[in-house]
Amino acid sequence: MVEKETGAQLLAALVAIGLFVAGLIVLSQQYGEQVNGTVELSPTGGIALVVFIAVFIVAMPVFGYLVERRDFDSD
Repeated sequence: MVEKETGAQLLAALVAIGLFVAGLIVLSQQYGEQVNGTVELSPTGGIALVVFIAVFIVAMPVFGYLVERRDFDSD
């Protein structure tokens, strides 16, 4: 059986992956253009992608810290 803490870490990782992929899809739909079967981002889309990745990089340790700080033994 998986411990509660390990399950929470796994769930946080899966949610993070889902949010990252969803964010990439939204950015490609908002700022992308189909060219020869591929999606090319506009210059504004490129900046939005860099900002999105930077926010994701900063948010991941914060979420990891919050999961680690949670007291699973008291539940």
